[in-house]
Amino acid sequence: MSNRTCVLFQGSGPHSAHRQFFEPFDPVYRHFETGRPPEPGTNHDTGSELDRIRTGRALDPSFDLIIAEGTAALQTLVAYRYLSNIGAETVFLAADETFYQVQDKPTRFLWHGLAPLTNRIDLCVSISDLVTEWLRPFLPGVPCRVVHPTTTPEKFSDLLSTDPACSGDPLTLLSVGDARPMKNYRVLVEAVQSLVKDKGIDMRLTIVGAGHPEKPYADEPFISTPGRVPIDEFADHHASASAYVQPSIGDGFGVAALEGMLAGLPTIVTELVGAKQLLADEWVTDPTVEGLASAIETLSCMSRAERIEVGRSNRNKAQSFTPSAQTDAFRDAVASVTGVAADLTAGDKKSGI
Repeated sequence: MSNRTCVLFQGSGPHSAHRQFFEPFDPVYRHFETGRPPEPGTNHDTGSELDRIRTGRALDPSFDLIIAEGTAALQTLVAYRYLSNIGAETVFLAADETFYQVQDKPTRFLWHGLAPLTNRIDLCVSISDLVTEWLRPFLPGVPCRVVHPTTTPEKFSDLLSTDPACSGDPLTLLSVGDARPMKNYRVLVEAVQSLVKDKGIDMRLTIVGAGHPEKPYADEPFISTPGRVPIDEFADHHASASAYVQPSIGDGFGVAALEGMLAGLPTIVTELVGAKQLLADEWVTDPTVEGLASAIETLSCMSRAERIEVGRSNRNKAQSFTPSAQTDAFRDAVASVTGVAADLTAGDKKSGI
């Protein structure tokens, strides 16, 4: 009899950076609050903790392994374990900034109160050392392994084959992400404005992602906001850039930063981006106007040859994080504590980059 796995996802479906982790398990996907399967383009999140408990109790009690994608789904995972199937193997994929955000909020008491239950899950797979640091005060007793996510196979190949300009005439910065507060684009824009208007540095900033064309900064002559772009145009933006910048103020890993590295670009991130552990300290900065402006100005003073060398070093680090390698790493992490995944690892591994 084959093992049965369920993945609890948020939003309209599992995150594209994580879906490849799950595919070897041939899972059933269920929304963590409604219990429904994925429906593209539809967001089912209700924000109700009662819905999470109800869903955990109502799910099929015959699953051998249940995986929670993201912190909110952890509550459904615990409900399933204790209200539906005490014998199920349980894995928490810690893939967001929730535990960072709740450190100084009243909701921290809820999470501390759940500790006797959450600390009995079998494994936490964290997407970065930074996420592990954030969650430790709340899940002190859970064994934890770190497995970085990566980009899709198509993007991986496209980015690895780019020949980035890395030019400084003008210096062209690229950033990828939706216009959400945690992405910190207002601060990045102010940093670039200060360098262009106050210091006279010839510079351009391209921000790829939803929501930016409607922002006031979209009218700045040195800022381009193409919105979301088709997959066949994605690598083109990296190829024409001088450097990549990830200004987030809470980003569990930052696959977009890894994509910048794969493209062979000098890459700047803040200290609140998990991908910082892949970069030299000089390219990790405070998530402030002053911090970002200083790092970007340092970059602007480098020659094109120096930028190319930094980008080449980044690409050498990033190219080992292939989709197949990270999928195997996730499967091996789960296999370390669960009999379900151990059975899967005995089978043929999927081919991939």
